[in-house]
Amino acid sequence: MGIIIRQSTRSSLISFAGIGISAFTILWLYPRYLTREQIGMLTFLEAAAWTFLSFGSLGVFNIADRFFPYFRQSQDARHN
Repeated sequence: MGIIIRQSTRSSLISFAGIGISAFTILWLYPRYLTREQIGMLTFLEAAAWTFLSFGSLGVFNIADRFFPYFRQSQDARHN
């Protein structure tokens, strides 16, 4: 049980560090060093990336469910 607690604590700390770095970047660095147009372009690129990511995962779970039994069989069982 100690391993799970240690790993979950470490994962939580890393997540919070990422949130802190993101907040610092967006709230302090972006306005200080980028123009409004550049911030808008970065926001657009991020939104487009999330959109393509969601479309890219369509059907992956169904494919895994369909072909998982095929990959679990031995080589001899597939050819007979």
